[in-house]
Amino acid sequence: MLTAELIRGLAPHAHETYVDALVNGAPTLQKWGFTTDLRLAALLATILHETGDFTILRESGNYSAERLHEVWPNHFTARTAKTYAHQPEALFNYIYGPGTSIGRDLGNTQPGDGWRFRGGGMAQTTGRDNYTRIGLAIGVDLANHPELIEDGGISLQGACWEISRFLNYCDLGERGFRAVSNGVNCGNPGATRAPVGWSDRQTRYKSVCSALGINGVVSTPSVYHGEQSTQVLAIQQRLIGLGYAPGSADGVFGSRTRQAVLGFQAEHNLPLTGIADPQTVDAMNSAQAKPMPVGDRATATVDDLRRAGSETIAHADSIKAVAGALGTVSTITGGADIAGTAATPVPPQPVDLIAATRDILTEVGGWKSIITSMSDTFHWATSHGWVLGIVLAFAFYKWGNQIQWRRLLDHRSGANISR
Repeated sequence: MLTAELIRGLAPHAHETYVDALVNGAPTLQKWGFTTDLRLAALLATILHETGDFTILRESGNYSAERLHEVWPNHFTARTAKTYAHQPEALFNYIYGPGTSIGRDLGNTQPGDGWRFRGGGMAQTTGRDNYTRIGLAIGVDLANHPELIEDGGISLQGACWEISRFLNYCDLGERGFRAVSNGVNCGNPGATRAPVGWSDRQTRYKSVCSALGINGVVSTPSVYHGEQSTQVLAIQQRLIGLGYAPGSADGVFGSRTRQAVLGFQAEHNLPLTGIADPQTVDAMNSAQAKPMPVGDRATATVDDLRRAGSETIAHADSIKAVAGALGTVSTITGGADIAGTAATPVPPQPVDLIAATRDILTEVGGWKSIITSMSDTFHWATSHGWVLGIVLAFAFYKWGNQIQWRRLLDHRSGANISR
């Protein structure tokens, strides 16, 4: 049972709303499965981090110009940050508004959503979609009444539901806490990139374990998706040596490593769990371990897959064709714009397209010094649409290449030998 003394020992300046909710939250904790000290440790460490030691009910946004430029360097220059300094409502409607990429990702659709659905509660829930999703899960109309997230009991329910999706990782102690953090922070427990604030999260986890009187180091013979350790690195290196494709040997048990483990288990008639359990690891390290029977796949190329009728390669070719057409039109338009004269559309040779695109991007880079405010940028961009066309063409071309490269890797590893 959590006590006020334990909570204030972890967070001396904790808001009373949070303290009361946690002290009286046994039914909520029970409902969402936080019935062991390890699960409770993962929950407390996460919400301590998110709320700044239980001091933040709602994201304030009362930032100085310097802090704005530091937190959102891609949105503010030192000059433009002054417009939103110490203007929290205007700031959140600008950053999280329905007209921004962040706002769209968060599901903000109405004017003012950025402010209404700013970070709130123990999990610092942000965005209309997330408020709606959590509200439906706990039976509270947060979509129409986002201010209810400030209620400690409701806030605890939302945080418990959010983190309960990763209880199996909570049970692994320190080994699984990275996966819990990535699950909450970016929705993917097996993400290879460390979660935001990872160092602080680790520190808080150890402090919570100490306060609860438990050892967060759990010894288990199996290695799971989402873990990061030297053991994972050794497994990845062994899989690579046997011709399987776990992705980069980075010590993170991500989705591609799990796929490679499944492939190895399939080749050795082991249970298909995707978990590097003792039986699987012993088989990997055995002298009788079978290399991935790649056959001719080891030297396959994108052209080979194209000739074989791969639908994925054809799809990527279509994307690259669109990129080429868009780049051609934008390059011609841009050349005429820069020269200040009308241009006759004469398609360049394909080999010259990338060079021309790079030249124009270099030219655009030289103009950045005269763009001194967001309003200037907007005005310039709306009158030079060809620049956006070139940027999009380059992005689509890279996307097509990435699709083809990943498909080739899957073919070579045996993860996908279909068309």
